[in-house]
Amino acid sequence: MKTLKHIALVLAAIMVQLSAFCQVQTHEIDPRGDGKQMFNHMSIGGIVGTSGIGVDVAMPCTKYVVLRGGIDLLKAQDIRYNFATNVADVLSSLNINDHSIQETLRTTDVEIKLSPNLFNSHLIADVYPIKNSAFHLSTGFFVGNETVLTAENTKESSYKFLNQANELVHLYNETYGSNYQDVGVKFGDYIFTADKNGNIYAEAKTWIFRPYVGIGMGRPFGRTNKCSVMVDAGCMFWGAPKFKLNHEKIIKSSSNNAGILSDLQSLNFLPMIQIRIAGDLF
Repeated sequence: MKTLKHIALVLAAIMVQLSAFCQVQTHEIDPRGDGKQMFNHMSIGGIVGTSGIGVDVAMPCTKYVVLRGGIDLLKAQDIRYNFATNVADVLSSLNINDHSIQETLRTTDVEIKLSPNLFNSHLIADVYPIKNSAFHLSTGFFVGNETVLTAENTKESSYKFLNQANELVHLYNETYGSNYQDVGVKFGDYIFTADKNGNIYAEAKTWIFRPYVGIGMGRPFGRTNKCSVMVDAGCMFWGAPKFKLNHEKIIKSSSNNAGILSDLQSLNFLPMIQIRIAGDLF
C-alpha cells in the first residue's frame, strides 16, 4: 500500500508540474480534430519496453508539442550464467607449485547471478513537426537509481580458491617485479576477483540523470475514440558503467575484451523501445 501511495503522489506531482508549465503557453492545439482548447486534454498511459513497465500522463503544451511525465520500473528475474575465468591465461605461465594453483587451473568457469534493477522517472517532450502526422521527435530526460545491476556468486564462500590463488599471484609480482593480472571472473572487459571470504559481489553504476532522444509514431490522445497507441525508439544516455567490487572500490577495465559483453566501457547508452497504450482522461 505504501508503494501505491508513493506512485500516486509522484503522478500527482507530475500532473501539477505539467499543468503549471502549460499555463504559460499561448498556442492552441487540436489533437483530436474536435476544435477544443489544448489545455482541456490529458491522457494516462501504460508503458512497456526496454525500460520496464510504467505509467505516465500526457498533456499538450503548444501547437506542436506534448509533454509526457511518469515512472518506469524494470525488476527482471535473476539471471544465472556460467562466466569464464582468466585462470589459465594468468597462472599457466607461473612457476608456482601450490595445490590451490592446481585446483584453480581446473576451474574454467563459475556461476554468477545477475540481478537487473532499473527505476526511473521521466519527462519527455514529443514534437510533431508535420501537420496531421503521427510522426514525432522526442527529447527529455530520465532520473533514476545509480546501481542498475548487481552480480554475485550463487553459493556462499564458494570461490575461496580464487582468492588464495590471487594472493599467490600478488606475491609473485612483488617478488619478481612482474605485472601479472589478477585472477578472477571475466565480465566483459572487467575482472571480478573474490574477497577473502570467497565471495564475488559487483555493482554496475551509471548516471542518475539520463538524457533521452528518440523518434516515434502515434499520438497520446485518441482522435476518434478515447484510446491511443504510441511506439517510440531512442537512446537513454547513462554514461559508461562503473563497477564497484566487493563493496570496496571502483575497478578499472582490463582492456581485454571477453565474454558475452565484449566492451562495457563503450556501453554509454541504453537502447530504448517503448509501447504506450493510453486512455483519455478529458
